[in-house]
Amino acid sequence: MGRLKVSKGAVHGTLKRFGETGSVVSKARSGRPKVTTPSEDQYIKLSSLRDGKATSTRICTQTGLPRSGLRGRVAVSEPLIRRGDTAKHFGWAKKYEHFKKMLPGLLKLH
Repeated sequence: MGRLKVSKGAVHGTLKRFGETGSVVSKARSGRPKVTTPSEDQYIKLSSLRDGKATSTRICTQTGLPRSGLRGRVAVSEPLIRRGDTAKHFGWAKKYEHFKKMLPGLLKLH
C-alpha cells in the first residue's frame, strides 16, 4: 500500500482491465437482476427504519412494490428498566454469583 492506500493488486487489476477493454468500468456481474429502482430501495429502507415492527410483506403491500429481499421480522420490545432497577438487578446478580459454580453439579443430578 502506498500513499493512496490502494493495494498493488487493485492497481494491477485496474491497469489490466484498461489494457484489455480500454475502460476501467467493471464487467457486468452474473446473478438475479434487481427488480426495484434505487429510489424504491430507499423508500423501503426508510419505511423499515421508521416502523421497526413493520414486516416486509406489509411494507410491500402498502407500497405496491414486489418483495425486496427484506425478511419479515418483528422487532423485540424490551422491558423498560429504570436506573434504580438496574442497580438492584446488579446487586442481586452479585449476591447470587456463587450459584454459577454450583450449576454443573445440579444439572448432573437430573
